[in-house]
Amino acid sequence: MGYLQDDQRRYHELHCVDSTHTSQGNNGPVTLEALLMNRGEMRLSRTERYQIASVVASSLLQLETTPWLAGRLEKKNIMFYRRDSDVLLEQPYISHLFRSTKYPQTAPERSKTGLSARFATRDSLSSLGILLLELCFGETIESQHLRKSHLGLDGQPLGGTDYLTARDWAEMVYEEEPALESIIRRCVFCTFEEKADWGNERFTQAVYANVVEPLEQLVNQRLEPV
Repeated sequence: MGYLQDDQRRYHELHCVDSTHTSQGNNGPVTLEALLMNRGEMRLSRTERYQIASVVASSLLQLETTPWLAGRLEKKNIMFYRRDSDVLLEQPYISHLFRSTKYPQTAPERSKTGLSARFATRDSLSSLGILLLELCFGETIESQHLRKSHLGLDGQPLGGTDYLTARDWAEMVYEEEPALESIIRRCVFCTFEEKADWGNERFTQAVYANVVEPLEQLVNQRLEPV
């Protein structure tokens, strides 16, 4: 569609992504959800999953208070481009829809403050914890047998189904990857001493120290030559 020029005279390509082809075609984008569900040639290695986990956690910390990330960070919105048979895992993208500015909104959008902001922060961290669980095991939360006991009478998921499934699934992390247990539990249960608020600098520092930095260290350890 063209290019956007920033203040440093760098050009950024602008193009449309066809959502009906997000997991098809040789050079089209593929979602993290599709990669986790794949059992064939595109199956992610453990090191690749940990690298993605590190990038995702860092991105959440950087983007949560910006317009680039609204609400939960979900696997269906994390995308990678392909180059022939290769998936460019080192360059993840976040798919996001912005509200149109052409027409006025029916009501002004209120900023999240106080108790609602705290719940929103806990919700976004819990969603990160679920993503880290999926990347730890290389499986989606929807495929877990633990999930069945948290479904409604009609077999459909309820509001707390993912959280309750993650709570139970977190008990199995130590056997899979001991280094991830504390990281994942902190996210799922939001166990930080500081008030859970992205506007609280001490809280964001705690998230970096207890989630982002340990993930970076884990990746570096796995990439070090033996």
